[in-house]
Amino acid sequence: MRLRQLHLLAFGPFTDRVLDFGRGERQLFIVHGPNEAGKSSALRALSDLRFGIPAQSPDKFIHDYADMRIGGVFADGQGREASVMRRKKLRGSLSLHDFQGSETQVGPVVPPELEALLTGGLTRKDYLAMFSLDHQGLRDGGRALSAGEGEVGAALFEASAGVRSVPALMAKLDEQARQHYAPRAQKPSINQALAAFSEQQDTYKKAVTKPAVWVDLQRQCEASRAELERLQQALAEARVRGALLAELRVVGPLMDKLQAARRAAEALSAVPLLAPTATTERVSAETSRAQAKAQLQTLGEEIRSAQDAIANLPSDPRVLELAPAISRLAAAAEGIDAAEQEARLLAQQLNAERAEWEQFAARMDVTPHAEELVSLVPSATEQVWI
Repeated sequence: MRLRQLHLLAFGPFTDRVLDFGRGERQLFIVHGPNEAGKSSALRALSDLRFGIPAQSPDKFIHDYADMRIGGVFADGQGREASVMRRKKLRGSLSLHDFQGSETQVGPVVPPELEALLTGGLTRKDYLAMFSLDHQGLRDGGRALSAGEGEVGAALFEASAGVRSVPALMAKLDEQARQHYAPRAQKPSINQALAAFSEQQDTYKKAVTKPAVWVDLQRQCEASRAELERLQQALAEARVRGALLAELRVVGPLMDKLQAARRAAEALSAVPLLAPTATTERVSAETSRAQAKAQLQTLGEEIRSAQDAIANLPSDPRVLELAPAISRLAAAAEGIDAAEQEARLLAQQLNAERAEWEQFAARMDVTPHAEELVSLVPSATEQVWI
């Protein structure tokens, strides 16, 4: 069965790590990583998932034996999937599992026919030799083939590697190896690399510092570090002082204005404070003052005009003789105006009384003598002058 997902739930250095190999038609997947990343543990997980976790597993890194778990999703030739999980147990360690559900829930034990499909009818040894070769296995198989040992191993290696003749392959590999390296040769690439390495090693030895020189350099380094710290501290203090001076340079003119304002305020300390409405009153007073000045100027012009008119009047002795009478007439003129006003009021009253008399006479039925009675009433002009 084809492995589609490898769930490293608690195995080796892994916890809840999933390797997804997809559901497409790809035939080759490369899993890479730095040293000690867990590539060998992942390779052992492939075989332990199919055949069981060994009693003395080398993948007990961070998880106890009782907690070790591996899972996988497999597909058969018709594309039907089966999800299983392997625990470290003597019996019933492989069970069906739903990776979308709870991790603690254990499914039923995998039936024998499904387990047979997972192993393909092979033993762990045959599976490792054919489908789970690691670096050490390749080196051991190469040494056995070089020594002409292990015919069955060679046959398995030929089958797993897809080659027809191991000796022919070995001869071809030897020929290729001689192109890269040959004893006492100079042109092969590995020989040239070894010569370059030797030269670089000599250069390295010459560049290695002696202990005494190293101690002296270390002492100089410490002294330089201390001097650097001192200079950094001095630089920090200088920056703080520079920032302060920059602020003072900006604030200086303002401080001068503040001092001048304080001196001016002290000089005016004896001056009483004005009321809040002083500004409005001052503006009103200035407006009234301007209006008074304008009126004064106008009156001055009128006075000067009247004086000029008086100065230009011709003198008449007869008029001057009548000055007292004229003064009396001028004084009486004011009384005449008042008398005319009073006469008008009396005429209004007379008219009102005449109307009242007429109404009274009508009630008394003295109509034949009404005109005679009315004629006896004095006129308004006569009443005024009387």
